[in-house]
Amino acid sequence: MTAVLNILNLHKNYGNQEVLKGIDVTLEAGKMLALLGPNGAGKSTTIDVISTLSSFSSGTVQVCGFERPFQDGEIRVRLGIVFQNSVLDERLSIKENLSIRSSLYTSVKRKSKIQEFVRLCGLQEQLNQPVGTLSGGERRKADIARALLASPQLLILDEPTTGLDPQARRQIWQLIKELRDKQNLSILLTTHYIEEAEHADDLAIISQGKIRMHTTPEHLKAISKRNRLLLYPHDTSSLCRKLNIQRISYTMGKEQLIVPLQNSFQALTIIQAVRPYLINFEVREGTLEEAYLDVLGGEEYAVSHTDQT
Repeated sequence: MTAVLNILNLHKNYGNQEVLKGIDVTLEAGKMLALLGPNGAGKSTTIDVISTLSSFSSGTVQVCGFERPFQDGEIRVRLGIVFQNSVLDERLSIKENLSIRSSLYTSVKRKSKIQEFVRLCGLQEQLNQPVGTLSGGERRKADIARALLASPQLLILDEPTTGLDPQARRQIWQLIKELRDKQNLSILLTTHYIEEAEHADDLAIISQGKIRMHTTPEHLKAISKRNRLLLYPHDTSSLCRKLNIQRISYTMGKEQLIVPLQNSFQALTIIQAVRPYLINFEVREGTLEEAYLDVLGGEEYAVSHTDQT
């Protein structure tokens, strides 16, 4: 599948400080990539480089088939960007904001495009309201509609749900998933909420200017050190003896024995060894947050699983 984003060995220096230390990132067309990491890890710098807002020291950055910095103009017209802070004029209505923005694109059929994206973002009733009177979720939808006017190949969302209440966050995520699944739009996002990253096709965890892992949410949880195998025995003492003989570590639960797993694939070997002693068993995966923390090795981090801002 064609890559809409391909970053190889990217370095970025601010004076003597190296903030990006040879990162590699790939995003396939029609997929969603979540960029996760602690504050100061390099997420915003990476987004700035991809969106042509910042230069870089060395490496290769290809966006939508064009290479930075030689083809920045071609890249810009293929990007839609939603920043953390709204760039809409609060004094103007949604319709007025979108009309002004659409006038920048000569190929856009203005009226039909505005109607299309207003309908897609569910803003028909708010179309003539001043942006300053909108709720946080409505304003973010309007920001997304603005970014879609150029019919981008790559949509970049920087913390798209930060500061929104849970209901507004769900609505924004319904819209984001529809853009990927029904519009086949490629999406790169950063997020402050770890559980939201489960919606992405791929994750790139960045820390101290380096990519620590580039994988899928499912694979990250599968290799988590927090995975557990729960064994429900019909004879507890016999199962304990078998586990001891096999040198398998376990702890006693109320009705089950709990075996920590290095990864979920280890469970099959253990189950095969002790199956005659079991009534039932269950593999319980660690959460994505736990797996994320394992990758960072206990570093202080800013990704949250609460509704706090």
